[in-house]
Parts: sequence; structure tokens; C-alpha cells
Amino acid sequence: MPSAEDINALRDMLENRRAEVVALRRLVLRAADQLEELTQTDCPEPVVHKVKQQAEVLRKIATKGRYPVYYPTKR
Repeated sequence: MPSAEDINALRDMLENRRAEVVALRRLVLRAADQLEELTQTDCPEPVVHKVKQQAEVLRKIATKGRYPVYYPTKR
């Protein structure tokens, strides 16, 4: 049977991993926003359309899962 100290250490490790997941998801969401911002200046319409699609895919990937991510995106 694991000790209380072992259980607490595992809980701490789990919380750290959850925080890392949330931080990485926010990073992906920020990257999606930056992609869209880059294409707003003098880009052909097909490029803008493709980048917006990719940004949306990134947002879906980043917001899937158990741990909620709160990030104000620009849409």
C-alpha cells in the first residue's frame, strides 16, 4: 500500500502535468491567433482562407480534452 507521502507526491506530479498541458494548449491558441494576424496584410485570398482553416484546426486541437483552457481568442 502506498504511503500518504507517495500519494501526495503523485498528486503533485499530476497537477504539474495538467498545468503543462494547459500551458501548451494556450501556446497553440496563441500561435493560431498569430497565424491569422500575419495573413491580414497583403496576402492573396486563397492563402488567407487556408491559414484561417489551419488556425481553426489548431484551436480545435487545443481545446479538446479534459482540462479546460481559458484563452481569449481573436476571431
